[in-house]
Parts: sequence; structure tokens; C-alpha cells
Amino acid sequence: MTIGTISTVGTLLGTVVVSGVVMPTIGTGISTTQPAAGFTAIGVWLATSQSINVAVMPGLFTTTQVTTGTAQAVWIMNPTTVTVTIAGTTTGTVSISGVALVTGPVATTGLPVWIQNQDVGRTNVVIIVTSTGAGAFATTMAITVYIDTSQITAGAANWVIPANKSFRIKAINMMVSNSSVTTPVQVRGFVIASTATPTWTSAVPIQAGIMAVAPAATAPAFANANPEAGIDSGKTIAVAATAQTNAFIGIIMVQGYLFP
Repeated sequence: MTIGTISTVGTLLGTVVVSGVVMPTIGTGISTTQPAAGFTAIGVWLATSQSINVAVMPGLFTTTQVTTGTAQAVWIMNPTTVTVTIAGTTTGTVSISGVALVTGPVATTGLPVWIQNQDVGRTNVVIIVTSTGAGAFATTMAITVYIDTSQITAGAANWVIPANKSFRIKAINMMVSNSSVTTPVQVRGFVIASTATPTWTSAVPIQAGIMAVAPAATAPAFANANPEAGIDSGKTIAVAATAQTNAFIGIIMVQGYLFP
């Protein structure tokens, strides 16, 4: 049934579909209410000079906030931007599909998550002190440095850790021997670091160390250490050794890696 103009008070049975703009006039003393599903509406009395305008606009859907219960799904035609403001605390599961831009402070509470260590970005480093002749010494040693498959230095006094990288010492290996038949010799090796060129003094910080004792000429010694020492980028690395008379250093090898 199509109704053109309603100017009298009457009763309509069945379903009434309203489209376009509805501008009802409320007379004196008439009480009008708008029922809401599941709620009790409040009566509103209007003066004779007041009116209610109801506009039905295509593509626009407005609803009041639902404090409890389950809300209905709303589909919005593209391209439409929807701004959602959540005040207070939201609990439970919130699912957002598509692209969501979140602004302002957001605090969330959920299950604890442990992220496995990511073993990435490591570059192998080997520092070698080659053999020395017999004698007593207490000084920094000439070193050869290999990074990955490249030789960086050869017989240099020190090595500077590259920028934006840290150096992790994983192992130190040392082999020493003794030129004396009966007198034991003690050899100690140290990895030292400084912001400047490191020298073998008590003031230079020791990062890692190793020691071996060769009891006699027929009994060379081998030692291994796993210090797990880390040194920041930009520091200068050197290897120092001290030994008694008649000591030979076969090799000192420092192994580690660079990481971000």
C-alpha cells in the first residue's frame, strides 16, 4: 500500500516502509516514543512549536553504542572511511581485517610470547698469532685477521672492529713449547681492547685470556678457552702474550664473530 500524505491520526497494520524524508508534526499534548529492541524507551513530550525531522539518507547507517550484548554486523560499501574510537577498556578478542591505522596510546594485555633467538647476521672472524722464537716476552703480538673469506690484516699490530658491529669471542686456542730440557715455562695470552691503540700495560682492559704450561722440551702444551666475551664496535683489538725464558709460541688462534 502506498500512502501519499497522512494528515490524520490513524492506525496502520502490517509492515510500513518509510523512504525519503519524513517530517511529522507533533500536536499539543501528544506523547511519542521510539521503541528500542530489548530496552524500555522514555516518553518525550513536545511543545506545539516543536517538530521532529527524520531523514533517511542512502549509504549512511548510524547506531548508538552497545554497552552489553552482541552487536550486529555492519557492511560498509567501498570506498568508505570509518573512524572507530574506543574509550575505556576492551576485553576479549578483537579481530580487524584489512589495513588498520592505530593512533594514540594503545595498551594491550595478552598471553606472554617468547621469541626464539634469531641466529642471523653473524660473520666469522679468526685472529692468528703466528709462531715466535724462543725467549722471554711481554708485549703485543703481530696478528693476522680473517673476516669471512677475506684476509683483513697480515702481521698487523691491531685490528679495529667495524662500525655498527660488535665482536664476540667464542674460543681461544694456544699451542706452546719449551726449549729447555727440564725447566717448565708458562705462557699467557690475552685479548685486549681500547678506544685508542692498545699497548701491553696494566691499564689496558683485558677482554679474554688463556694460559698453558710446557713442562719440558719433549712436552709441548695445548690450551683451549671459551670466554664468551663481547666487545663493542669501534674498539681496537690486540693480542698480547707474556712468557718466561725458553718459551715458544706455536700459535694463538682467537675465534669469534661479528654481529649487529
